[in-house]
Amino acid sequence: MNEELREREAQYRLQAQIIDQIHDAVTCIDLESAITYWNKGAERLSGYSAAEVLGKHISFIYPEEEHTFLEQQVIQPLQKKGHHEVEVRLRRKSGEDFYAHLALSLLLDQEGKVTGMIGYAMDITTRKQAEEALRESEARYRKLADLLPVAVYTCKAPKGTLQYYNQQAVEFWGRDPLCNDDKEQLCGPLRLYQRDGAPLSHPQSPMTIALTQGVSYRNREVIIERPDGSRVIALANIDPIKNRDGKITEIINVLQDITYLKRAEEALRDSEARYRALFDGSPSGILMLNPSDLTFVEFNDQAHLQLGYSREEFAQLTLPDIEAAASPEQSLEHACYFVQALGIDKQEFEAHYRTKRGEIHDVLVTGRPLQIQGHTYLCAVFQDITERKRAEKALQEADRRKDEFLALLAHELRNPLVPIRNAVQLLKLQSEPSLPHLQQACGLIERQLSHLTRLVDDLLDVARITRGRITLQKSRIDMASCVVQAVEAVRSILDEKGHDLTLKLPPSPLQVEADPVRLAQVIENLLHNAAKYTHERGRIALTLTPEGSQAVLTITDNGIGIPPELLPHIFDCFTYNGRPLNHPSPQGGLGLGLSLARSLLELHGGQIGAASPGLDQGSTFTVTLPLAKETPQPAATPGAEEAPTLSCRRVLVVDDNRDIAHSFEILLGLWGHQVQTASDGPAALKATRTFHPEIILLDIGLPGMDGYEVARHLRAEYGQRIKIFALTGYGQEQDKKRAKEAGFDHHLTKPPQMETLKKLLAGSSLST
Repeated sequence: MNEELREREAQYRLQAQIIDQIHDAVTCIDLESAITYWNKGAERLSGYSAAEVLGKHISFIYPEEEHTFLEQQVIQPLQKKGHHEVEVRLRRKSGEDFYAHLALSLLLDQEGKVTGMIGYAMDITTRKQAEEALRESEARYRKLADLLPVAVYTCKAPKGTLQYYNQQAVEFWGRDPLCNDDKEQLCGPLRLYQRDGAPLSHPQSPMTIALTQGVSYRNREVIIERPDGSRVIALANIDPIKNRDGKITEIINVLQDITYLKRAEEALRDSEARYRALFDGSPSGILMLNPSDLTFVEFNDQAHLQLGYSREEFAQLTLPDIEAAASPEQSLEHACYFVQALGIDKQEFEAHYRTKRGEIHDVLVTGRPLQIQGHTYLCAVFQDITERKRAEKALQEADRRKDEFLALLAHELRNPLVPIRNAVQLLKLQSEPSLPHLQQACGLIERQLSHLTRLVDDLLDVARITRGRITLQKSRIDMASCVVQAVEAVRSILDEKGHDLTLKLPPSPLQVEADPVRLAQVIENLLHNAAKYTHERGRIALTLTPEGSQAVLTITDNGIGIPPELLPHIFDCFTYNGRPLNHPSPQGGLGLGLSLARSLLELHGGQIGAASPGLDQGSTFTVTLPLAKETPQPAATPGAEEAPTLSCRRVLVVDDNRDIAHSFEILLGLWGHQVQTASDGPAALKATRTFHPEIILLDIGLPGMDGYEVARHLRAEYGQRIKIFALTGYGQEQDKKRAKEAGFDHHLTKPPQMETLKKLLAGSSLST
């Protein structure tokens, strides 16, 4: 018995030594999945020594996300079948993942009871990587074929059965055939023709010859007739694919539609003829220069005729022969090098050319680089502007004399105003209260004197600015002080017309670098303009606020407004309310105030803009000036801005009917709300991002993006932070239901009840 045991032990040791020398991994685990055996192959494969793993649960070499797979796809099938093969992902000691093929069997004792498991693991990482690379390669090349702007398809030998095609092939053929269908051989029942239009049978087609004889084709032109009868001209590129034995297994076909190219060739010939006619018939001279030697590569008839040369004479000249440049900047030669060196697309400048008779002509030259067959040329188009330059010079001289005359006229008018004003004051002092008519006459004369004085002052200032003779006396000032000064200056006209002026000034000083007298003059001109063009008992609002690095002053009135076609000219000199002087306004004036305001602001580095919805809808003028540098911004304190009452809301009104939107803007503003308007969906989304409304009154029937879509966008971006009320002419139950589904909080049918609207605006909870 002892001898038998010794022999058995010797056999076990020999088997263990043999197993230990196997290159692949052999492992054993007990019923608790603890590792009981770990051969050298397992050590090499995993990086763990036997001493490190014996007694540990087998799951420790599996990534954590693979533990469920281990239990369900490895252990359970093995327990059920007694043997199992599976591919798994494991993790080496280094942390690197690898793939293994497992062959597993249950271990049984002499009584047939399961004592554990033995597993054989072979590293298949290289194979898995190759398979993955193959899949990726195939997917990549299929994707590439789908992206190519040509038809790509493959046909399998020996019959030419269609195996694969991309989407461009479908468009090319005009049909969507089945793959691996013997009926679809060599792209199916398409008719083929040679380039001269002769029929091309399938046995004679390049595809058949490539498949049967292994011939490759490059840029073979064929005509394909689609099922609908339309024809395309194609360039066919075909290659046979052979296996290791040299046997043809398939062919790859690439078809490029060149129908448009053939048509383009014909169109190009026609175009060449047309542009040649335009080139030769152009009233401007056209030159094409070689930058290397400044010779004329080509030129039209006007080029030599304008300079008095025959075509033969001009062909012998170079650019320096016709130039009479006063400076390098005026030289076409200089521009040629400039364009060539810096790659500028277009250069326009004035130059001087010398005619054959020696006369100097002014020309306007437009030069641009031109690439022809890898060479860079300069194409220059020139127009003779000699007469125009003479006219411009005469106009400048007339303009200078006009400015001098205006300055002289203003001075001469101002002199007699002084004694007249003094005489009025004397009359007022010496007149008796019992003579009310005399008092009224004095007041009338004084007002007209003030008006005339203002006209003269404006005329003088315009003349000074035009001639560059105004010097600003800048200092660091509070802009609000200039506002107060300007308001006092126009108080008489405001009172005379019964206007209501509302001021909103910042609680802290707005420091700007400005001439206080001139800045007050600008504001006075704008206020005077608003008062003059607003009907009696009108409303004028002036607001001064800081916005970033700018001080922004806004003056709004409800006066006669500005027509849209005249708005771009509102700041032109000698216009009033956009009208030229030959169409006088009932309000009178020379139309200098706004032009003067713009000029003075530009001298300060500021800007002015005007806006008006149209006639009888008021106007808004906005002035921006840079805030003084190195001035610390005042810290925000409670009460620095007007705190809205509990019922005040920020409301955005969205309606493509501008009258509706504007009327709501006025109405809600009178109720104490802050209101902005928008006329379409994109404008509403943009206004929401900048205005941050608490409530949106949103029309449903907007152009383009309707109200439902706008509401969905708003809900997606802002959630429930904004209350959205539908304001629409659609009032059926299904309309209300649809509005609710789109995210509206309430549905109002036009025209809404004012009390209902008030309650909604006042009672909306803004905490949601």
